[in-house]
Amino acid sequence: MTKSDKKILEGAFRLFLNADYEGASTSDLEAEIGLTRGAIYYSYKSKEELFKAVIDRFVLNKQNVLQKTGFKEEAAKWISLKEYLEVYINGAKNTIESMKPFVWEGNNGFGGYFSLLYQAHKNYEGFDSKIYDLFFHEYSFIKAVVKNAIKTKEIRDLDAEEVAHHLRYIFIGCTFEESFNNGLTVEEVQKHLMFYYNIIKR
Repeated sequence: MTKSDKKILEGAFRLFLNADYEGASTSDLEAEIGLTRGAIYYSYKSKEELFKAVIDRFVLNKQNVLQKTGFKEEAAKWISLKEYLEVYINGAKNTIESMKPFVWEGNNGFGGYFSLLYQAHKNYEGFDSKIYDLFFHEYSFIKAVVKNAIKTKEIRDLDAEEVAHHLRYIFIGCTFEESFNNGLTVEEVQKHLMFYYNIIKR
């Protein structure tokens, strides 16, 4: 990726994260990116193409469980559930930190992020299936970790599918609820996930 492409994508992400994609004008893009429309549309032929590139880089790429944790696919067969949760929480912390430079002062980055997901749902053909595939991959990875935790007697003999769903929904629920407040804190997520873990462990 060229420096120019990086500048364009980061500026566009900042704009779409804090303002509505549909209402963002070319002038808004020029002001936020710091380049002329000619330079912007030389790399991306339309606002829609630019929006899709932003979603691919800053949303879909970051929703990949392997990207979030740094684990290889086969790691699900041997890591402990506690280790997975610790690494996942640290990954969430890194994601939160990486978003801060893109949030306008006074704005809630998590509220903007959920808004961005909905904008992608409306304006990016094929987004729903792509994000669902990533969600299902994460769920499947967690389920494999949970099955190993049951096998090694780290946790009680429970329904692995339900445990995997609960762990995901704790994180998603915390994130969504706090998007209406001041944004998610890692400590809050950690508290809820580890409380659940302590309930199910042997």
